[in-house]
Amino acid sequence: MKENILHYIWQFGHFNTQNLTTTDGRKLEIFAFGNKNTHQGPDFSEAKIKIEDIAWAGHVEIHVLASDWLKHGHAQDYENVILHVVYENDTQINYQNNTSIPTLELKNYVDSTILEICNKLLDTNDDIACASQWQSISNISKIFMYDRVLTQRLERKANIILDIFQKSNFDWEQTCYHVLLTNFGFKTNAPAFGRLAELLPYKLVQKHTDNRILIESLLYGVGGFLSENPLDLYHQELTHQFDFLKSKYQLNTILSIHEWKFFRLRPPNFPTIKIAQIAAILQNMSSLLQPFLDCKSVSDLKQNLDIKPHPYWQNHYNFDKLSKTKISSIGGQSIENVIINTVCQIKSGYGIWKDEQEYITDAIQLLETLPPENNYINRKWLDLDYKAKNAYDSQSQIELYTNFCTQKKCLECGIGNEILKRN
Repeated sequence: MKENILHYIWQFGHFNTQNLTTTDGRKLEIFAFGNKNTHQGPDFSEAKIKIEDIAWAGHVEIHVLASDWLKHGHAQDYENVILHVVYENDTQINYQNNTSIPTLELKNYVDSTILEICNKLLDTNDDIACASQWQSISNISKIFMYDRVLTQRLERKANIILDIFQKSNFDWEQTCYHVLLTNFGFKTNAPAFGRLAELLPYKLVQKHTDNRILIESLLYGVGGFLSENPLDLYHQELTHQFDFLKSKYQLNTILSIHEWKFFRLRPPNFPTIKIAQIAAILQNMSSLLQPFLDCKSVSDLKQNLDIKPHPYWQNHYNFDKLSKTKISSIGGQSIENVIINTVCQIKSGYGIWKDEQEYITDAIQLLETLPPENNYINRKWLDLDYKAKNAYDSQSQIELYTNFCTQKKCLECGIGNEILKRN
């Protein structure tokens, strides 16, 4: 028995609610199961019940065994629970004043069939538990869940943006800069790029938007890429400029080269190449926030983003090492990635902060006009013959897979619920 199964059974009332009694024999009636709590605290809030002739409204806590109450350390902080719902009542649980907590033992009220169905769905080894039944699931359930998880994803990402905004002393330009750099690092180098954004503030970079060499020297220098013994002229120039800027701006903390990851990356995704691309963007844009907020399509940002880095990085992947192949500019797919993972997130976070829905609507409309992403998660859905039509769909697929499928939250998923109801 898993606790999340009990949550599902309670939330949707999948048990015999007639003639209920508490474990001490008192008549129990349920008027409202309450709202599932996704934060700390009891599992359900705003439940409404009646025990004998007294009506109660408040929190419900759910456990497989009554003794889990003690194992989870609820004795001190769950005094406002009006009902303890358990599968098996293996011990009596009391409030701090030593009176017993009203307890409902579900074991004798739950049909074993619902337990078998839930366990079958959750115990599969498939990455997507409903894969074998996907074709039979209604489009309504799929669309409803896609809309739900996309909204969830935008809210979650917006909260990350607002956290960065707060840590950036409520500076939206610094926030845009931080998010842009982090997303250029993808998952592998995102932490290092985030650190670079913190150690090298955007206001300092803005002082030199008229000179890309100085921006590059700052980014590569604070990034820890400028060695003491540069070999070629470009490397020597950056090192010379950074020695001056480092002293001028008292840049005493720089990243270690070991913080950057190159292993298993394609050379065009090396952090050295990404920094060159970022430098070109920063030199070409005197401000980041307003262009991001004004962006309505790929074309709105193309002239700012589709630019070539310094000629040196067109035939080098690392300093002092000539590459055999020519490296192209950022390109359309990368621009789309910036819009999806930077612009749309900034719009959503800014919209929540300003309490202006238009920015969130803009983000959604942008996703609907952009082509779908092509990564290993989206290809898993493609294997089920469910092809994403646009970035709205592909972002929904990523969120559904990452935060529901891989965590086996089938009982909280509208698609999983359809499967359970028809069985």
